[in-house]
Amino acid sequence: MRSVATESPNVHLVAEEPIHPLPLVRTDLEKLARVLARLLVRALRGATGPELRATVGVTGDRVEYRVPDTGSDDAEWRFATTVGGLLGATLEVHAEGAGSVALLSLPVAPAERTDTN
Repeated sequence: MRSVATESPNVHLVAEEPIHPLPLVRTDLEKLARVLARLLVRALRGATGPELRATVGVTGDRVEYRVPDTGSDDAEWRFATTVGGLLGATLEVHAEGAGSVALLSLPVAPAERTDTN
C-alpha cells in the first residue's frame, strides 16, 4: 500500500496494490495515465474524509481500477468515458455508500502463442 501526499493537507491518497502482479493489457499507457489522473483529481476535489483509497485488481479477464468519488462534474465523466472508450476500456459509476465508485475496466491482453513446431 502506498500513501501519496496531495495538495490538500487534509486528504491522503492511498493506492492499494494487488498482492500478485497484474496481467498485461493492450492499451495506450499515456491515455490510461491521463484518465486515471483525471479520475483521481476529481475524487480528491470532492473528498470529504481524511483518506481516499483507490484500488486496482483483476476480475475475471479484466483489470479494474476503482476510484471512490463524491464529485458531480459531468464534463469530467464525459472526458473519462470518451477516452476510456478509445482505450478499449469501460467506465462505469456505481452508487456506494454516501458517494459513488468509478470503475475503469480494461480487458486482459490475450496470451502470446508459442508454437512448438
